[in-house]
Amino acid sequence: MPIQKAKSYALRLLAIRPRSIKEIKDKLALKNFPLEDIDAVVNELSSKNYLNDLEFAQAFLRDRIANNPKGVALLKRELRRRGVEDEASDEALEAIKDTFDEKETARGLALLRKRALGKVCGATAKRRVCDYLMRRGFAAHTVYEVVKEVLDKDETIID
Repeated sequence: MPIQKAKSYALRLLAIRPRSIKEIKDKLALKNFPLEDIDAVVNELSSKNYLNDLEFAQAFLRDRIANNPKGVALLKRELRRRGVEDEASDEALEAIKDTFDEKETARGLALLRKRALGKVCGATAKRRVCDYLMRRGFAAHTVYEVVKEVLDKDETIID
């Protein structure tokens, strides 16, 4: 009977949004289900393809890119934190490469940030835009190129 409750709870969680195997295991463990039941539920849901880390990673990346764009490094870190193995996250990132251009995404965010800064200009604006993009997980060389394009091209980025 407890295994049925665990399965029911896991299915309710999956009805809300896709989840990684680790997330389901952690949620079930928080509800104090026995480890054997957790493993049985995860195995059953995985065999029925309700739990699939690769599909979760692809859905997560599509959602994140559409609603809260970030750089590849941060996206990969978020997937790792959710328990997706590097192999699955690499494969998911490879699958979305044709629709996700990191440099274009960074450029769009830099333009938004530049507008938000208003009257701040010069080295201060460059530093703030650089910091913003770096916090969002974009590679340093991408940030440098984008900031150079978006802000004053004649000035250096580093004070």
